[in-house]
Amino acid sequence: DFGLAKLAGKTRLTKEGSTVGTAAYMSPEQALGKDVDYRSDIFSLGVILYEMLAGSPPFKGEHEAALVYEIVHEDPSPLSDYRSDLPRECQTIVDRAQSKDLAGRYQSIEDMKAEINALKERSRDSSGTKRSGQRRAGGSKIKWQAGIVIIAVVCITVILTSLYMSRQREVVSTEELSLAVMDFRYLTVQEDPAFSAGVTELVYIGLVESSPIRIQSSEYVQDLRRRLFDSANGPIQEGQVLEIARKSGATYVLTGRIGTLGDERFITWRLVDVQTGQSIGAKRVESDEMSTLANEIVGAVLPLIARYSGIEEPIEQVPVEQITTDKSPAYQHYISGRLLRRQWRTEEAIREYEQAIAIDSSFALAYLGISRLHFGVTSRIGLNIGEAKRYAGLAWKYHARLGIKDRMWLDALRYSIDYRVSEEIAVLREIHERWPDDREAIYNLSERSYFWGLSEETVTMTEKGLRLFPDDKYIGGPAYLNALASLGRIDEAFRATLVYIDKNPENANAWDELALRYLALGHPDSAEAAYRKALEIDPDWGEFNYAVCAYHAGHLKRAIADFERILKDESLPEHERRRLVLPRYGAVTLAMLYLEAGRYRDVMRVCDEYLESAGENPVSLYFIGRLYVAVGQTEKASAMVREMSRSDKVGMQVHALNIRGNLLSAAGDVEEARKAAAQLHEWAETRGFFLHVHAFEIETAIALTANDHRAASEALESWNHVGINTLGLIHIEYLTMLASAYRLAGQTEKAAEVHEEILRIFGGHALSHYELGKLYEELERPADARREYEKFLKMWSQADEGLPQPVDAKARLTALRG
Repeated sequence: DFGLAKLAGKTRLTKEGSTVGTAAYMSPEQALGKDVDYRSDIFSLGVILYEMLAGSPPFKGEHEAALVYEIVHEDPSPLSDYRSDLPRECQTIVDRAQSKDLAGRYQSIEDMKAEINALKERSRDSSGTKRSGQRRAGGSKIKWQAGIVIIAVVCITVILTSLYMSRQREVVSTEELSLAVMDFRYLTVQEDPAFSAGVTELVYIGLVESSPIRIQSSEYVQDLRRRLFDSANGPIQEGQVLEIARKSGATYVLTGRIGTLGDERFITWRLVDVQTGQSIGAKRVESDEMSTLANEIVGAVLPLIARYSGIEEPIEQVPVEQITTDKSPAYQHYISGRLLRRQWRTEEAIREYEQAIAIDSSFALAYLGISRLHFGVTSRIGLNIGEAKRYAGLAWKYHARLGIKDRMWLDALRYSIDYRVSEEIAVLREIHERWPDDREAIYNLSERSYFWGLSEETVTMTEKGLRLFPDDKYIGGPAYLNALASLGRIDEAFRATLVYIDKNPENANAWDELALRYLALGHPDSAEAAYRKALEIDPDWGEFNYAVCAYHAGHLKRAIADFERILKDESLPEHERRRLVLPRYGAVTLAMLYLEAGRYRDVMRVCDEYLESAGENPVSLYFIGRLYVAVGQTEKASAMVREMSRSDKVGMQVHALNIRGNLLSAAGDVEEARKAAAQLHEWAETRGFFLHVHAFEIETAIALTANDHRAASEALESWNHVGINTLGLIHIEYLTMLASAYRLAGQTEKAAEVHEEILRIFGGHALSHYELGKLYEELERPADARREYEKFLKMWSQADEGLPQPVDAKARLTALRG
């Protein structure tokens, strides 16, 4: 049936009744839901042939979504990884049968049969085997069946030999070995979740610190359990333990059962060889102290791991209280905080951490937990750099009481707070390298990479995370979606957003992301419908998004009127009014709309008012400075640069240099502008890789001023490679400069196409109508030129008097009308 079977069993990787049975044999076109023909069956036969020859299927995803991804995007390992005795032609036949491109696949089964028979002939000739005339005269069906039998017998022999040899291998590289720790659960239904989670966490921390082999991520193991057995709670059956461990790729698995004897708890633990299912060691330990229980278990398990892994070097055990706390009540509060954090109950989690610190003032893990929550990486309370830095400093004061993994987390956090970008990313990469299945490591590296402007790394890490945690609600969220968009992969971003909504249908932010994708695709009406859905879920989401849609649809005056009305609405809740000061939605956005309409006096008025009341938001000030440059207010922009440069905040210094570079390039001071761009490139390595974008923008402006279209094209190409915010001021700047570079190069049609693209996405960008009018005149398209000038003048009907663009447009329109 090649992928259509349905299984009723529940010990599978997807839910009951879903397409599982033979999903691994589907063709790419079938996996994508496209129309299929006989070539889909040829692909499936190629998969079977690969499995016969290799002893392992080519696509090994642990669940249906992962299988589909591998089938569509990834190439199987070469057969030589499994077999050294196969003719090269075997790989050729299998590759052609499994070609993801229909045109590259066998176009008929007869072609495939012919190549297999030819290979069989060559193999027999080379071995000196001669066929009788009677066999040569035999039917093709008999020959085909005989060939398959020969291949199957050889494959089975090789597979059995390989399995036998692998069983005889006693010592393997420790890099290939890993241990899965299952949650220690109570034998009875009545259990203490905090004690269960606490002792499991302590055992995990102790093993991570001292084990000579890798300890698998507890989140990954738990997620596998949930997907395999549709359950994340309660005792784990023995058969389930082995299946989870085998799916995780673990070498050993450690389980524990918690019981009570009078007032004292005990744990019966067991270490198992996953391949054979045999017990390596087991013991019962008794104590009411979690740290005592954990130390005894870790101390007994470590030598067993070393002995069975062929490790002769002595292992030094670090007591868990040395890297956590020696006060049990403090640790209990800490575990309660961890459990609350996993439920996104951030404020309650912080209170539990604070109670832990009140009991043990040197509890570094608790300080680290509070700092990370205030930093906003793992919480919903937003960014509080001051508190994050204070608690990170306290954690560092006692960092000797942290295990290796938590010390690395603290290093990454401190680097991030101090804008030491390269060092932060390097530490996050190392954490991921050492614990590749750790969900938090994947999520943080993905999120921080996007924040610092490493969109490609965000995409790579997120897609790895989705393969390991396919239905995680947060992996694959806004950072991933916007990274795809910034790399120009808009269609992929749109499809990924639909998946994100499917996982988070009641999350207003998910619908907001869908609206952004629609805007990037040039569908403002659909974007407005998505925003309405967000507002339906969360009434405080705000109506300002409708004004954004109006702008993208080309209704510039309506967008301005809507923003003016919303900003004057005194009935808005206070928290909503605070949101309106954000640069994307509030007064700064209104100033940008005034700029689009040629209302420069209003731009200056709004910017001046904003500076008096909004405080020191570096991003907002950056846009204010850019607006001053755009309307020719160089003195005000220069004053802002001087003021921002004196700040001790890295963000202020970065944006000050950016504004200065734009001022210098606009003034034609090429040498100083180049110095500013060079400084931005240098700072990008330590203060955010996105600064490369601003440096390339300045370099492009310099080249255009010098009428050097080649230098402009090179800078634009580099700029595009880094990535572009597909719905921001920078995107319009990029496209406008690209059109100018084409025009300098004499490629008028391409320049016109770029401005058409601008208007497809940013319908309210009136100046593109003006530029298109001039380009259409050059292309001898007078009717189109007239239309564009008329649209421009209508959109700029309220523009300040004396601006050169409307004066020129009117003169050109008059001439065209005769």
